[in-house]
Amino acid sequence: MSITISAATLKEMLEIAAPDKDQSEQLETEITLFVRDKEETSVEGDPLPAGVYFYISEYPEEGCYGPF
Repeated sequence: MSITISAATLKEMLEIAAPDKDQSEQLETEITLFVRDKEETSVEGDPLPAGVYFYISEYPEEGCYGPF
């Protein structure tokens, strides 16, 4: 499986995961990418468009970011 994202998207993800890019501790943050192939509905009833999403691997319960 491969996921293709633009450099701009990668930059946006970095700004979310490691806003202080010069701090090595933040740069160790791992993210997990996943793809929604089709629009879904959240538990709250909100639409979740198709696209690439990510969450902070250590804190999946905090929710995800996206779509990108």
